[in-house]
Amino acid sequence: FLDWPRTAIRKNDEGDYEILECNGTVATSFNELCWLQITSCESLTCLPAELFNFKFLRRLSLSGCSKLEVLPEFKETMENLKVLILDKTAIKELPSFLHHLVGLEKLSLKGCTKLKTIPSSIGNFSKLLKLDLTYCESLETFPSSIFKLKLTELDFEGCSMLRTFPEILEPAESFTYINLTETAIKELPSSLHHLVGLEKLRLERCTKLKTIPSSIGNLSKLLKLELTYCESLQTFPSSIFKLKLTKLDFVGCSML
Repeated sequence: FLDWPRTAIRKNDEGDYEILECNGTVATSFNELCWLQITSCESLTCLPAELFNFKFLRRLSLSGCSKLEVLPEFKETMENLKVLILDKTAIKELPSFLHHLVGLEKLSLKGCTKLKTIPSSIGNFSKLLKLDLTYCESLETFPSSIFKLKLTELDFEGCSMLRTFPEILEPAESFTYINLTETAIKELPSSLHHLVGLEKLRLERCTKLKTIPSSIGNLSKLLKLELTYCESLQTFPSSIFKLKLTKLDFVGCSML
């Protein structure tokens, strides 16, 4: 077991035990711990900084800890942590010290409804391959540095406050799928053509989207473009017919 001597635990009405707070010193006998899952501890508000002393930790899941607002600060580089799951936590922002997770390959923030921004430093996660930001309902923007990553998929479905899509400053070859379904995006940047490897773009139920940039015609690998129920869409460029789409659907685009 983990030795957290000043951990507050109580028994709830259902007879289950809840972790309220973890403040003690983590036992050093777990130096070789590689997988730690603390999920659905709905009363957990904080974690000990020693949690990040596990040099061999490869996966950390805090999914469902709905009152957890901040991660403990740590200063040591963690090369082995590959997966960090923060789904449905109360995280409001990603701390700057996350750059110490130099080996991170997957970061999941699904359903973090209080998360408002993503720091530009996320572009420094050179090994990050998967980033899940679906249903982050308070997320308003994301940095252009995200396109420096080697992601194949970028999913913002259900980020209902997401209004802006940043300029893409240089060619981003790895991205094959981008999902902006049910976001508040009003327009796409003219630099969209820098997504040279994009094969599928979903914009379903983007009710504030008014136009599509003509540069979309330069996405030579795009096969699927989904624009259904974009109720404010008023026009689309003729360059769209330069694409090799297998299907083009404007169902529910009532202003078109």
